[in-house]
Amino acid sequence: MLGKLIKNEFVNRWKSILGIYGIISVLGLLYALVNFLHEDVGVNNRYFELFGAIIVITFALSIYISMVAIVLQSFGDYNKRFFKEQGYLTHTLPVKTIHLLIARMVCDLCVCASIGAFYPFIISVAERDFSLFKDLAKYISYFVKNENILEILSELTFAVAIMVLCILVGIWAYYAAYAIGHSYSTGKRVKSVAAYIVIYVVGMFAFLFVETEIFSKVDYVYLKWLSILFLTLCVGGLVAITNYVCKNRLNLE
Repeated sequence: MLGKLIKNEFVNRWKSILGIYGIISVLGLLYALVNFLHEDVGVNNRYFELFGAIIVITFALSIYISMVAIVLQSFGDYNKRFFKEQGYLTHTLPVKTIHLLIARMVCDLCVCASIGAFYPFIISVAERDFSLFKDLAKYISYFVKNENILEILSELTFAVAIMVLCILVGIWAYYAAYAIGHSYSTGKRVKSVAAYIVIYVVGMFAFLFVETEIFSKVDYVYLKWLSILFLTLCVGGLVAITNYVCKNRLNLE
């Protein structure tokens, strides 16, 4: 059943995301074509320069706007399917609420991974410069040949784990706050914002306490594991709050 829920998440969310990627891809290819005609073919007149400037500006703006659009689309989909138009249908499905949330988390991670892979690629295509990937290949080759490869892999794994957990904390802070706001019958948005502020303040106090009382008193090896443990507990706590509210306290009226 969890597999079907994950598939449903992709069906509901990826059509619009792929549409955004399609628009950016077209703009990136136009950007590359303009550069090719200008630099390699030698096309150079006032109208072409104006067209090229419009393409360059549009492509640059679309990069930032589309990233924001993807984030807003993900949050909007969560709001719609869990609390608004499709809320009753979602919460009357014969599945566990936690499974719905896990499926969402898997899809969120895939969306983040796609952003990390797509944008460097399309920017390289637009600039017709793939040195980034050549440098990456060189670094990988260097790491493979390095006699300290296990230590390097450990550091990379730690960095990726921290990044992923920080992203999840940010996403689920919003999810938990929005769920808490919708446990009330009135003032849902205002209470969602208040809940987010409370979650943020509590989280910062918790981090400062752990940083002062624990992190500053251990060596680097323990610090890495404790950092991962702390962030994992934060994600788990936010998921637990969201699950509890959606399962027991939700008010969709």
